[in-house]
Amino acid sequence: MPAYYSVRFEYDRAAITHDTVRRLYAAFAEGGAVFAGGYREDAALSLDEIAAVNQSKLENNFMLGFDEHFSHDYRQILLNYGGFTEVRGFFLNNEPREGRYVFELIVPEREMFHRGGHGGWTYKRTAVEALARLAVGVMRNTGAAMVQTGLELDDDYTAAAEFAANGQCNACPFALIRKPLATYADMTRYECHETGDIVRLEDRQAVLM
Repeated sequence: MPAYYSVRFEYDRAAITHDTVRRLYAAFAEGGAVFAGGYREDAALSLDEIAAVNQSKLENNFMLGFDEHFSHDYRQILLNYGGFTEVRGFFLNNEPREGRYVFELIVPEREMFHRGGHGGWTYKRTAVEALARLAVGVMRNTGAAMVQTGLELDDDYTAAAEFAANGQCNACPFALIRKPLATYADMTRYECHETGDIVRLEDRQAVLM
């Protein structure tokens, strides 16, 4: 299994409505990410069927048990977008008591980088910008509290409610926050760029080509 690069959207459980999942999938479609099928055992399911299952699980605050089979978990979707060989999206509800959940979009990590130059790996600007454009649109249309990006095994994700404490989050090489949070951003680490009510944080040390 390849390593994956992640774009993580954080949501407030209190904002869940009867069509939360359907609206989320529609936001991805509006951004140009076209539904390509369910993942693995769910390949034959329609988007509406997957949305219905995930909506029910989300409303019931479902979290997969430690010893439960993965087939009981949220259904995953495959999308066509940005020329990536794989784009997969799925819900994570690992902290149901915290009042938040996330939707994670992943692509093969190797497709985010050029190898060599500048002392090692450099980000592919076209890949980063494609995902950033999609993320801005989805965040704006679905009310995500925050968007963070990370590499395989990254564990530095910060909840939006905790961002004010240290002004840092996972940004590999970008993150998206709501404008009121920009005041707390660690400016020694990030450059900030406003796009309406959303602020894009860019890692000052990242190299894009």
